Amino acid sequence: MSQHPNVHHAWQDWSNEETLHVAVAYSNPFRWETRRRLLHDFRHHMKNQPNVKLYVGELAYGNRPFEVTGEHAGDAQFRTDSELFHKENILNKVIERFNGDWKYGAYVDADFTFTRHDWALETIHQLQHHDFVQPFSTYTNLTAKVLGGSRPGGVARGFAATYIENGYQVPQNPSHREGGWPTGAGIPYGTKWNPPGATGGAWAFTRDAFNTVGGLMDQCILGHADWFMTFGLVQETVQGMHDNRYHPAYAKHILAWQDKAKLLKKNIGYVDQYAVHHYHGSLKNRGYESRDGILVKYQFDPVHDLRTNWQGIYELAGNKPGLRDAIRQYFKHRSEDSTE
Repeated sequence: MSQHPNVHHAWQDWSNEETLHVAVAYSNPFRWETRRRLLHDFRHHMKNQPNVKLYVGELAYGNRPFEVTGEHAGDAQFRTDSELFHKENILNKVIERFNGDWKYGAYVDADFTFTRHDWALETIHQLQHHDFVQPFSTYTNLTAKVLGGSRPGGVARGFAATYIENGYQVPQNPSHREGGWPTGAGIPYGTKWNPPGATGGAWAFTRDAFNTVGGLMDQCILGHADWFMTFGLVQETVQGMHDNRYHPAYAKHILAWQDKAKLLKKNIGYVDQYAVHHYHGSLKNRGYESRDGILVKYQFDPVHDLRTNWQGIYELAGNKPGLRDAIRQYFKHRSEDSTE
């Protein structure tokens, strides 16, 4: 029986045979139960999705056993001693392990699930037109469990859908224009603001496009790579997006990726789909507006402050113990098992 009975006859074989290779990254240095549960649920969700081949990359810390990989085809296992935001680093290593003939790839965060049964096929269709595709247009953030379930926190938009429906430009609403990171004009660091749609969660890409940008931006050791990459894809700079107090080498890393993205000519798309962002700790503990202050304070320099281990995983070079300790405290503060 066809996986897509509603597809007309001429496209049945193609629709059944095309594959979206999906990478997901898992690291859990502080042993949050919620992360582990979400990964197991995510794997089950993807197992039942047509046109999906799943690859899971797990990063274990020190000599701890691996906890979510090892039994499935497509699993990849890595080790480190450094607590960093390793997501894009892991994803790049996982994508290197895609089948040699892959044409369409994606990363999806393990806390995201999708509501369309044919989302992967529709993503592949959109990749016939676009270089990068966000596989959802709207989503909700679930709240902590109450009365036996989780409540949706309202409907929000994905970046790509917002950008395209706004005439291929970033909406310039006051909270977006005036908030955000410092501009040098007196706006305090950590000002709260409303972004123009979610820049992360999931992105799909053609193999040619992925190679054009040189893989995912992977030296943002406290996150925000999805933010930098997404705005790089559309060649737009939100005022204050680049903190002018960053170490020049870190700014160079960001701008180099965005410069390569110019070759794609802003060719992004999206899938008309509703996604669910599952709860793993309060968003207020993520420090989205303040965490890069750590990189500024310790003048994070990826050239001298990072090294790679034998597996190509980034680790701190050991020259800035204050940076190490501040990053460690940031991750502990996320309290991802908390329902507060």
